[in-house]
Amino acid sequence: MAEREKRKINWDPVDMTVLANEQVIDGRGWRSGAVVEQREMNQWVFKITKYSQDLLDALDTLDRWPDKVRLMQRNWIGRSEGLLIRFALDTATAPNGDTELKVSRRGPTRCSAPGSWRSRRIIRSRRRLR
Repeated sequence: MAEREKRKINWDPVDMTVLANEQVIDGRGWRSGAVVEQREMNQWVFKITKYSQDLLDALDTLDRWPDKVRLMQRNWIGRSEGLLIRFALDTATAPNGDTELKVSRRGPTRCSAPGSWRSRRIIRSRRRLR
C-alpha cells in the first residue's frame, strides 16, 4: 500500500517542513509567512486510489461518525475516472502540422489556464526549430 516516490513538494525554509497545498497561502507558508519553495524529495506515498471505492463504501457503515467528518473524509479520498481535453489547432500555424493538443489527467483537476499551455507549447516548438 505504501511506496517511495520522488515528488515535488512545498518546502517551508523557515519551519524546515513540508506543507500541504492547503497550508500554502499566496505562495507563503501559513505559519511562518516564508516564501514556499518547490523541491523534489523522496516521499512515502499511500496508494489509496487502488482502494478508494472500498474506502468510500466503508464510510457509509460508520454511522456513529458525524456527517461532517464523513463528508470531509469522502472529499479527501476522492475518486475520479479522469478526463481528456482536446483542443483543436490551426494546422497552418501548429508545430509539425498537429491538428489537436490533447491534455489528459487521471485524477481530479481543474482546467484553469489553457492559454498558458498554448504558450508553453509554442515556446517548446520554437526551441526545436533552432
